[in-house]
Amino acid sequence: MIRDKIKEMYTEKYRLRDSRSCEVKVEIYGSMATGLAIDSSDLDILVHDFINQDSPRFQHLSRMELIEEMQELH
Repeated sequence: MIRDKIKEMYTEKYRLRDSRSCEVKVEIYGSMATGLAIDSSDLDILVHDFINQDSPRFQHLSRMELIEEMQELH
């Protein structure tokens, strides 16, 4: 459910900003993925192919915009 929601959010956001298609990949790892989580465990998530250093978008985002992206995900 979390993976699908993140993919939906970022795919729609990308579509609004750029006419090119985007395949957002979401990876959940760590203790939640392995089934070893306890009540106080965090959730480790990696979002691929939305913002990366090779992307033209990365060069145009300010530090504050990158922080806002992370806050929205949170």
